[in-house]
Amino acid sequence: MAGVKTFKWKCKRGLGEMTYSFSDYLYFMEDLKICIFLTGTISPSREVINLVHTDTKKRESEYYAAICDWILLDYQIVFCENSDYESKKLEALFANYPNCEYLKFHSSANSKSEGEAEIFKYSFSNSKTLREAQYIVKSTGRYTIKNTNTIIKKILENSTSFSNDVWCDLSRNLTFSDSRFFVFKPSFYQNYLEKYLQFINENNDIFFETCLARSVHSCLADGKKWALLPEPIICKGIYGTEGIEFKNDYFRILKRKLFLFVKKMTFNL
Repeated sequence: MAGVKTFKWKCKRGLGEMTYSFSDYLYFMEDLKICIFLTGTISPSREVINLVHTDTKKRESEYYAAICDWILLDYQIVFCENSDYESKKLEALFANYPNCEYLKFHSSANSKSEGEAEIFKYSFSNSKTLREAQYIVKSTGRYTIKNTNTIIKKILENSTSFSNDVWCDLSRNLTFSDSRFFVFKPSFYQNYLEKYLQFINENNDIFFETCLARSVHSCLADGKKWALLPEPIICKGIYGTEGIEFKNDYFRILKRKLFLFVKKMTFNL
């Protein structure tokens, strides 16, 4: 059933290595509640700026295929869609997984960033799963992040991770953060991100990603903790802004890993 997840990994202890189950590894803690939060717009308005990939039927098929992949990871899923599109395929899919949530509403946003911000606000107001989660793994709903389990596992293996509030990839002189995929505690949204999202203005180059980066800085200024994702994401899907497919050949992945390694060495992370 979705929401029940089991990990196994080797931990060095004493004279050798032993294999622990996820529950054994967290024997000293309450069971972690990890939620996958997927955002989406199946039928975008023609007035939305910075969006090329607008074919509704293709987008619906991409959401369906990606969400099928996410369900296989066996976490609780909250998918929130902001065009209020009636998708019988998705409704039938979620009907088979009562532990997951399918939310939808009609957005009045004129940009991708504003639409994403509205999804966050609506979801946190209407999803008990999000509010009660200890960790939220956010991803664009049309994308499959092929190394999600590896990223979560590496976060949980690191004993210092539990004090972190957000994991994301800051770039452009720390003024921009990749919002396709990031991990956070609900309190990060409630105390920081929600406040900064009101300043979105794509005409002035203030995007969701800009506000996410600013939220991280505010979080750090209050003595909270941020970290880079433990490895670069491997994203499968069509990039909506340009309408092109993400490329994940060996050399591109290697380049991203090397770049992340340099970042961690530079910031001593």
